[in-house]
Amino acid sequence: MAHGSTPDSVAPRRPDDPGRVGAGPDQRAATAFERATSVRPTDDPGTWAWAVPDGWQQGRGAYGGLPVAAAVRAVERQAADADPGTRLRSMSVEILAPVPVGDTAVTVTALRRGSSVAAYDVAVRADAAPTPDAPVLVHAAVTRGADRVPDLDLRSAPWGPPPAPVSPSWADVPVVPVEAPFGPVFGQHVEFRPVSGLPLQGRPEDVLAWVRFRDRDESRPYDEAQVAALADAAWPVTLVALATMRPLVTLTFTLDLLVDPATLDPRQPLLHHGRLVAGDAGYLVEIRQLWAPDGRLVTHNVQTMAIIR
Repeated sequence: MAHGSTPDSVAPRRPDDPGRVGAGPDQRAATAFERATSVRPTDDPGTWAWAVPDGWQQGRGAYGGLPVAAAVRAVERQAADADPGTRLRSMSVEILAPVPVGDTAVTVTALRRGSSVAAYDVAVRADAAPTPDAPVLVHAAVTRGADRVPDLDLRSAPWGPPPAPVSPSWADVPVVPVEAPFGPVFGQHVEFRPVSGLPLQGRPEDVLAWVRFRDRDESRPYDEAQVAALADAAWPVTLVALATMRPLVTLTFTLDLLVDPATLDPRQPLLHHGRLVAGDAGYLVEIRQLWAPDGRLVTHNVQTMAIIR
């Protein structure tokens, strides 16, 4: 964004030890991303405390994948008892203002709970105990659903998803540092293996890059928050066509999660494919997809962006 289990994969968390996840003998040290997106219950039901860490910025606030992931975590925790057996299916996010370093509150409201699908409203506000009229920094509508019609394999249908983009194996693509001062601060936490579409080429080209978080536990599966955040890790396609840097901001972010993250190989990164759809008067629409090495489409993400100046 310009500026991704099971519900117990990051919960329960010992309140006296925020650096660890899991329970009992399965407890382990949390990764940097898990610490950065951890939410804690408060005395107010439906409100979760989130401490936005330093070192994950893009521009004036946290990179967009972080509040997206925190929203996923909060809904996942709240749905663990209320809507067991569901997982993230889709979310629509509005980035209303930069999310600064410090304490925030993530408020989750159940809009509807059906037999298989549940819908939630999420608002991220600055301050651990915001007043009711405190401005919303990030708003999200999150849909979770249980598995349906397991006998239908859409990948083999004629109208199924398109084939994965052609790319070298991730192991054959070298890692390229993308971090401050030439890249965003949060880039220090992400391993980028770019294939095509480097920023500031001055000509249009799709972005292809293998991505994953640097600090990871390869014995643990991918989770919903991790995948959702990785969908936003790579740079916008617009920056590829530009010859000089211009600031961009993401206004809206929609994501469909198309596979169970637990079925992904945690030892391998995901392939990001970004392409520009259209633009007018400084507003742009970009499609961003994550693909698994086995050819499955993992996420479909559409972002509306604006060139600030």
